[in-house]
Amino acid sequence: MNNHHSNGTPSVLATDLDGTFIPLTDNADNDRDLASLRDHFAGNDQTLVFVTGRHLESALHAIVEHALPTPD
Repeated sequence: MNNHHSNGTPSVLATDLDGTFIPLTDNADNDRDLASLRDHFAGNDQTLVFVTGRHLESALHAIVEHALPTPD
């Protein structure tokens, strides 16, 4: 299976939620980085997968609460 676009850019990002997409408390750099990630996935055709130890309902709640991009 090829998980890269024809230009060599990875087409899948699998990531944890906490501290990656969910901001750390009182961390301005993390907030800025999260905004950048949200913008990137808003207009990109990459596949986004959240890999988490959370229960599904907890993950779905976090996606809404933190306005995260919708994973594939």
